[in-house]
Amino acid sequence: MRSNGEPGFPDPTVNSNGQAGFNLQGNGNSDLDPTSPQFQAASQACEKYQPGAAVTPAEQAAATAKALAYAECMRSNGEPEFPDPNSQGVIQITSANGIDPTSSQFEAAQTACQSLDNGFSQQINVGTRTSS
Repeated sequence: MRSNGEPGFPDPTVNSNGQAGFNLQGNGNSDLDPTSPQFQAASQACEKYQPGAAVTPAEQAAATAKALAYAECMRSNGEPEFPDPNSQGVIQITSANGIDPTSSQFEAAQTACQSLDNGFSQQINVGTRTSS
């Protein structure tokens, strides 16, 4: 977005649910107007990078393979209950699976798996499991 005419576009942030997004209101840049032609043109130029953008089956398979490799690495480095990513590529950690992402054991596993981390450690969704 910055290189396509929106130099004040903010960096992404991760909310308490582990979801990434952009804070367009609180970024301190009063010139950022999502309805402006400049913003719309930049958004269109960057559409392929937007979350939820269509990916090819090959791209999806490659992303899934990377996520699975990361999960396997975490399991083999001290987190045996570390889950595989779900069908949306989200790694869901719940209190029910006994993983503490603030523990030294978890941090050591993340360090050991850093070379496989393609942003997964920033996308881990920590929540509570609900029964259906």
